Amino acid sequence: MTQYNIEQFLTPHNLSPSEHERFWQEYWLLTPADDAWQAIFESLYSYFFSKKKLSRDEISTYYTTYWSWLVDSFFRSLYRLDEKVILELVGPTFITAHQLGLDVKQELFYYMRNRGIEDEPIKSRYELLRREIELCDFPISLLVENEARTIKAVAFLYKQSLRGGQPAVQVLVSKLRPTIFSFETEPFNVTPNEQVLYIRRLLSNALYIIEQKDPIADMVEYFDQVEDDGLLREISVEAFFSQKTLEDTQQELIAEHQARRSAGVGELPINFSEILDQHKSDLKNHLMQTPTLQAALAWLSQYDDRAEAWRRLIELMKTHAMRAVHDPDTAARMIEFSDFLQANGYEGQPDLVYYDEATGKFMWHS
Repeated sequence: MTQYNIEQFLTPHNLSPSEHERFWQEYWLLTPADDAWQAIFESLYSYFFSKKKLSRDEISTYYTTYWSWLVDSFFRSLYRLDEKVILELVGPTFITAHQLGLDVKQELFYYMRNRGIEDEPIKSRYELLRREIELCDFPISLLVENEARTIKAVAFLYKQSLRGGQPAVQVLVSKLRPTIFSFETEPFNVTPNEQVLYIRRLLSNALYIIEQKDPIADMVEYFDQVEDDGLLREISVEAFFSQKTLEDTQQELIAEHQARRSAGVGELPINFSEILDQHKSDLKNHLMQTPTLQAALAWLSQYDDRAEAWRRLIELMKTHAMRAVHDPDTAARMIEFSDFLQANGYEGQPDLVYYDEATGKFMWHS
């Protein structure tokens, strides 16, 4: 991290609106390879935990800046941290992590996979984490006066709502949304669609972690899928998370396509539609994997006009996966997929899917 002064992230202080925006922009430039993440975490952990004893007033003051950077850097540094530190923070950071778009269950799966060699160590480590989350008395919002509902409480509400099907779940999400995303202005640039998806993920993960006492089978299934797709985080993490690498990949694909077309060689072989065909039934497990992202950028690069490319992408996905929007988890992945493409050359294009509050359903963007 050499472009700017890391010191600005280390000691909490009030920020002006312009500083708030600039600091966030600079924070997102970090990658897991940067030692800065570790430095930020260590400094903010010392401040909020050691010095302020997880003071809720202090956390509220810096909720959308320094506390959020602590939470994000915590989950991105799990594999480096002492278990005692993880157990101290996993409960109090749970809600904020979901507001930031992190999938806490997935992050904990990676942590346990990298730390546990056999089933029993994984089970015992998971039980410690599970209990910390279940017993955490932090409310779901520190920014709403008199809010007292905990992670366990909203997990129970979610379990009850599941009996009424998706309409009941949506009523619960709508009720929780003004509390969980109670900011006057959205500090994390989370769209309304993403807010709904993040709350659904929060509820699903909370219920799973509180009720599931043995995650081994689910971990095996998850990592079998991940490894089949060629995305092992400990191997490809830098390439996967580095926006520069992904932007370079896209530019190389576009250049190759243009060179082939100019030379009359023919179109760049593109297998994105084949990926959609192969994974209609489990698209959510494949959409954000590196091969799929690279194939999607390659497919889009065949069109010179980016608005036209986007329109055709929606048509292609509707053709191959029309019913995918009926599954909230798949819709969540589609919005993440949209975000990725928008950040890598297709800014200004609409999300592929959106949440229609009138119908309580996700819809394809037309």
